[in-house]
Amino acid sequence: MNIEQFASRGLKAQAAVDNVLNNLPARDVAGIAENGPGAGRNDESAPRSQEKLKALNSMPFINRSAVRHFLLEHAKATRPHNKFTRVSEETLREIHESIRQMLMARVHRTPSKGRTM
Repeated sequence: MNIEQFASRGLKAQAAVDNVLNNLPARDVAGIAENGPGAGRNDESAPRSQEKLKALNSMPFINRSAVRHFLLEHAKATRPHNKFTRVSEETLREIHESIRQMLMARVHRTPSKGRTM
């Protein structure tokens, strides 16, 4: 590739970038100029959705609704005089941590040979 072809491609690329920037709203162009692509957007939904996903998956080793249902049904069957209707977040966290510890112990005591645990 000679210098004229290289310069021609550079001018075409610059023209494409200018075209995109001319079609953006002014607030987006200012944000790109200051902080790079995507920085000038006022989209507040992305951080909230990431926080929501993180909150939804705070206990990946248990199915929270199934654990709640099991605990309440077991309590109803074994302790009919108590009228439990709710399961606390603390109880679910303790169950999740117990399962996590059990999984780590299982890995620790599994022999090193082979590929399947």
